[in-house]
Amino acid sequence: MAQTIYKRQLIGQQSGVQVNMPRDTVERLLSELGNQSFSVVGQFTRGRIDKPFQVSSSKMQRYLGKPQSMRKNAANETYVQIFEAFANGAAAAVVSRVVSSNAVNKWIVVKKDPSTPIDVGETLDNGSDNWLFAVKIADCINDGVYATIIQEDADGYEYTVTIRERDADSLGKETGSGEQLYQFSGSLKVDALDDVGESYYIGDVAAKYYGDWVEIDVNENATSDKTTFKTAQSATVVNFVDGASPDANAYQKAAIALGNTPLQYRYIMGDSNNTALITTLLGVAQKYNRIMMQEISGSLTPNAAIAWKNTFNYNAQGGMYCLWIWSPIKRKDPTNASGVYQYGTVGQKIGYACARNSQTNGFGLAKMNQPIAGKDYYLSGESITQTYFPDDVELAELAKNHINPVLYAEYHDGSGFVWDDSLSGAKKNGISRLENAVEVSQWIQDKCGKYSRSLLQKPMTEAIRSMKRFLEDELQAMAASGWITASTQLGGSPYSYSVAPSDRNPEDEMQVTVNIAIDGVVRRIFVSQNMYSRS
Repeated sequence: MAQTIYKRQLIGQQSGVQVNMPRDTVERLLSELGNQSFSVVGQFTRGRIDKPFQVSSSKMQRYLGKPQSMRKNAANETYVQIFEAFANGAAAAVVSRVVSSNAVNKWIVVKKDPSTPIDVGETLDNGSDNWLFAVKIADCINDGVYATIIQEDADGYEYTVTIRERDADSLGKETGSGEQLYQFSGSLKVDALDDVGESYYIGDVAAKYYGDWVEIDVNENATSDKTTFKTAQSATVVNFVDGASPDANAYQKAAIALGNTPLQYRYIMGDSNNTALITTLLGVAQKYNRIMMQEISGSLTPNAAIAWKNTFNYNAQGGMYCLWIWSPIKRKDPTNASGVYQYGTVGQKIGYACARNSQTNGFGLAKMNQPIAGKDYYLSGESITQTYFPDDVELAELAKNHINPVLYAEYHDGSGFVWDDSLSGAKKNGISRLENAVEVSQWIQDKCGKYSRSLLQKPMTEAIRSMKRFLEDELQAMAASGWITASTQLGGSPYSYSVAPSDRNPEDEMQVTVNIAIDGVVRRIFVSQNMYSRS
């Protein structure tokens, strides 16, 4: 009787009491993983090739493989940059792996053949009876994997599959004890159920625990095998093959994929000198409102660095979404794969930016109004040396072309290597040429875009009221956090906005305009001194 005092819903003219579900009317912006994450395109010894995937610092070797020498292949620098980004505060990376058009991820085929019980195949013959089922893993590991299959029942329908990394002893012999990547048990019968009544079909079990990282295909035409796998069968299989180098199309495809992933990130890491990749990433940054940081080889002279950067043609305003860095620096590779080597600093800069974004004030805002430059952000590392010392004219040319150098600097309380300027790539001389202005602008655009999305299909008056309330709250927080400052052009206010139905289509279009006066950053200081005598 106690459960019939009131109801959640009365039907028609039914007598009784309806108590509606409580409605939370409080809306707040939450901290996002994306603000502490970045995306990157690169070549690695493992990693899925069908779509971008997320990697955290503790899982870097698991999903990207081991570091390789930059001396062997310049493309291996990407791994080092990711490593440094994690070491300096980035929470996650969204990785789009580059492979050639010849790359093939094959099936691991479980066969009814005692001589070759575990094999690989690019395709499966569903009309044949000589195989039971096949497994495809998304990891695409260059070295292959160690697979073990064992039969778990007397009838030959239930199997346990274990996939491990390859591991060899000091003599080069496979040990079969590498790190376990996947393990699952299931039946080849589609209607099999486990003890709690859930599907025990091997394909469903694999999907339940590993999602789309493991794919299963069961041969419906095969009869059961009661003997081959009664004892465990193991084999080393090279199920991924990529025998060629990726071309421009491969790099473009990998870059475009970053715009089609639901995985969130704020920054785009550009450490390659591949022009096709950089051009495509510049487009991704502008189209999807992301901030790209692009390294210019520190082995180039300032004039050569400027010439190389200017080979890229992009929108004058849209150029603000790319920060160009030139690092004439040598230092020890932190992965220990290359010794002391000349490579970029974009990974550290992104890592610092992600770390900064993780520290928020009472309004939930980070100190995005301070760029990652100057004495608060020393370059870290061992055996750091500067390989080129630009003169004043060269420094002026770098600034004119919006290239930020990494240089040794001395301060009143210390010294070190720093990003010595903070200009964006905007081909303009207004506020958008400053890195911190780009950070603030990107943030408010992103938040307005996401909140606007939540207002779609709501009544016009309600949507306008909600948007005004949202903007007022966020802009007040930005002003209180020092992101924006009073402006004479805005009547002494740091911001203004308008929200109204469209003049042309007032019944279904809403126009939102936000005006903000972003606080600048000190790039140049002029000190004067006056001397006086005693009398």
